Amino acid sequence: MNKTSDQGVGQVLQSPVERDAVLIGQGTRLVIAGQALALLAGPMTAWALVGVLGLGGYGAYSLVMALLAALGVLQSLGLGTGLVYFIVQARERKDSEQFRAIVRLAVLVPGGIGLAFAVWLYFSAQFVGNFVLGSVETVQMLALFAL
Repeated sequence: MNKTSDQGVGQVLQSPVERDAVLIGQGTRLVIAGQALALLAGPMTAWALVGVLGLGGYGAYSLVMALLAALGVLQSLGLGTGLVYFIVQARERKDSEQFRAIVRLAVLVPGGIGLAFAVWLYFSAQFVGNFVLGSVETVQMLALFAL
């Protein structure tokens, strides 16, 4: 017996697998559109930042962004991979309490680490910017990104 998708695609679908395939296809189009937008926005943003900050300010901005990206890897602690595994397990067992605990952990641990890092960065921006990175502009960027 044929069923019509409730997603509004207008196709006659025969199984849940086909419905899932349609949803994956829609999600894929959305991801590709987002990546294309990011690809276009990147150079425009860099051009605007160089115009506003100047070359020295843009260098400080790039340095701070690289530092934050490297520290962002530490913040996640590899929870993404573990979350996929444990969420699938909890859903298969239909254990809603474990599912909620996993979601709480996924929000609180990286959020807590990120907040602690932001507070540390805000109060140590002067030291890190002047003595470690050697730039007054970097101090201002670090303090700005900590907020």
